Amino acid sequence: MVASVKAELSLLEAELEALPAGEICGRGLFRVSLGKASIWLCEVGIGITSAALALGALMSELRPDRVIMVGSAGALPGSGLHLGDVVAVTSETLAELGLCSGPGIGHAEALGLPSLEQEVPLDAEFARALQSPALQTAPDLTLPLPVPSRERKRNPPPLAGEERERGSTSASSIPQTARSATLGDEPSAGGGTGPYPDTGRAFPSRSGHTQPGQIDSADLPARTAAVPDSTAPDPAGGRRCGGEPSPAVRGRTVAGRCLTVVGVSADESTARARAARFGTIAENMEGYALAVACRRFGVPGAEVRGISNQAGIRDKSAWNLELANERAQLTVLNYLRSIS
Repeated sequence: MVASVKAELSLLEAELEALPAGEICGRGLFRVSLGKASIWLCEVGIGITSAALALGALMSELRPDRVIMVGSAGALPGSGLHLGDVVAVTSETLAELGLCSGPGIGHAEALGLPSLEQEVPLDAEFARALQSPALQTAPDLTLPLPVPSRERKRNPPPLAGEERERGSTSASSIPQTARSATLGDEPSAGGGTGPYPDTGRAFPSRSGHTQPGQIDSADLPARTAAVPDSTAPDPAGGRRCGGEPSPAVRGRTVAGRCLTVVGVSADESTARARAARFGTIAENMEGYALAVACRRFGVPGAEVRGISNQAGIRDKSAWNLELANERAQLTVLNYLRSIS
């Protein structure tokens, strides 16, 4: 799991009780050990160049079986998105790529280079799983997380610094069975998938009585992630991402195409032009790097972004980054719960 800045991963790190595991490409790496599988969490930095460098290093070293990028985004005009909504991204388009006909508007096809792709898809099945109605946030709901925290505390994963000098974690220092960005997928004798052959579950059962696909209450940590009340007043001054009054923070999850930009829209006219040119629903600064990296390495990739603002509106009193980051991370936590 990757994000541009710590605030976009902090809830995941806390709820999963991730432990430091060295550095890769100058970025702090955190690990959650789940039996034979692991979840790795890392910041990749802001912008497409920083994200591309970090993702290349991470995917080369860790050999993940899937990758999730978490973060925030600005809703583009006409998207119908509101503060607190979540986008499960289906593809990323790089706005400035190719022949630029205006500020932030590029045309890759105008260069006539067959290998130059302005839009790169993400894994459709992965996006559908993250958009599943079962993962939708709702008011007054708490989400138990199926993470064996007590077991992990008894057997914490080794720090990279204990195995070699502090610096980039080498792939050779990571057990082959732990090279997973999310959960293990080995076939099991119990007929399911996961590293625990007696049950076929992705997470272990302390009682030993859990059936495949079920969660034993003993596996659940004491903490739960409370989903914000979607009927609460909008802390951004009652505005939704279209400028009209909004009585509530929404919080739905939708699938859609997103736009990666080198520089975010400075005004509403730029945002409108980008929306009209590309037909995308939100803009961010790193997603295209994820899509290209996943394609190059042949790894399923997903991207989850909470809506923090309307693209082109620079008045930050109308933004809510905290809500956007929380919603996106809760969606991923729900996903982990659903596949256990």
